Amino acid sequence: MIRASWRMLCFFLFTWLVTQSSITAKAQAGSNPFPRIPNGESAKAPKLPDIKIGDFRPPVLPRSRYYLLPPPLFLKIELGPTDPSTLLQNAIAKRLGARYRYRGVDERGYDCSGFVWSVFKESGADFERGPASALWRQLPVARGSETSRFGTLVFFNKLRHVGIVLDGEWFYHASRSNGVILSPFSGYWKHRITGFRRAPTPTLPQRLISASRK
Repeated sequence: MIRASWRMLCFFLFTWLVTQSSITAKAQAGSNPFPRIPNGESAKAPKLPDIKIGDFRPPVLPRSRYYLLPPPLFLKIELGPTDPSTLLQNAIAKRLGARYRYRGVDERGYDCSGFVWSVFKESGADFERGPASALWRQLPVARGSETSRFGTLVFFNKLRHVGIVLDGEWFYHASRSNGVILSPFSGYWKHRITGFRRAPTPTLPQRLISASRK
């Protein structure tokens, strides 16, 4: 019974497919996209509208601007004194690694007092070049927290050596054996400290003084 029903269903499905195929073929034959032209007649091209020269207008393209760089920003810049601490840091950084040279004050080499004098001179401080003992006499005493402040001068070995304090643990100086370096207070140098003096006061350039008063 089941096989008979299945065969009957397949028969009807096959009949339906054959019928649909026949209908589709007839429809395609009746709709020719290329109609035949009667004998003796030639195909005529469609007539285009007359175009006069005066009617022609060039196309108008949208305007666009391309900037290679963004428009300038107008900022109000106020002249003022440069931070002495930054100037001092830059001056020291330029000399790190320079060799030791007795009485040296330039890129050819530095001794301890020549290193101190050159970096403060570049930072704007105005004082005479002299040995560590002369700096000790010229500058006021540093006390308390001033002794660990950046820029404070530290003296060693009964004023025979001088350096610049970075913080409470490190200082810059021109070493005889290693040149301009950063050394720790701990160990060798800790027990050879003679005392501290305040950093020389930078002198503000005259052009910046005039600008700041306006």
